[in-house]
Amino acid sequence: LFDRIRDASSLWNVVQFEKPGKSNSEPISFYRGSVSRDAQFEISRVALTLKSDWISEQINVGIHHASKSSVVGDSDSLYVGADTSYFYSFSKQGNLNWKTYLGDASKGIHSTAAVDDDFVYIGSYKGTVYKLDKQNGIIVWMRTIGDTVGASPLIDRDTITFSVETNSLNGYLVRLNKKNGDIIWMSPPLGEQAHSSPALDVPSGTLVLGVNNSTIQGFSYSSGRRLWSIGVNGPVKSTPVVDGGIGYVTTWGKELIAFNMDK
Repeated sequence: LFDRIRDASSLWNVVQFEKPGKSNSEPISFYRGSVSRDAQFEISRVALTLKSDWISEQINVGIHHASKSSVVGDSDSLYVGADTSYFYSFSKQGNLNWKTYLGDASKGIHSTAAVDDDFVYIGSYKGTVYKLDKQNGIIVWMRTIGDTVGASPLIDRDTITFSVETNSLNGYLVRLNKKNGDIIWMSPPLGEQAHSSPALDVPSGTLVLGVNNSTIQGFSYSSGRRLWSIGVNGPVKSTPVVDGGIGYVTTWGKELIAFNMDK
């Protein structure tokens, strides 16, 4: 990407993303596109002019001047949360499909949604996670799983996994049944809050995430049991990338760390 793009000021008017080995564009279903969070995309076309096709209504007011929730899309629509605690669906032409109020939360919605064929899954700073109907924004179920949910979920077949924060400066992972929101397992306490989103190494069945207490922690995807913990230099707020049994993460200690997932 950096070899092909020289001037960052000229990016992102029209961009078509494609997964390697695929001949057609595919929508990203959640933050960084896969359970390993590798987000491997090739940019096949970049227009070098900046021109807005459309601009939505103001969706982040009163708390932050910039959005915390990233946009996720499918073949038809775009979905994003706001610090006003509203969750939005827009058409790709910029028309508002619907917006749903997810309850009063001090900092609204920072999480980036996960999307499957028919539903959207999102967490809020109220500590509640929601399943919404993509067609109309109606809440299918909601479940409070902690004090705040700021990280983005990992969706895999019939389950969805969230990093959860508590007001006592702690946190844990929670894996839920997508259909009804039932809790499958809760991990042991992390020892601090986690702003990182979990990534999954499929061959080893290990979930990994960074924690604000300067650790990287691995958990059994099937049971939620902690498998290992690695001390590093500085809090780890970034979401790991997993590739070939190796995890990669950056720290607030200004380091890029590579580690074995089956440590």
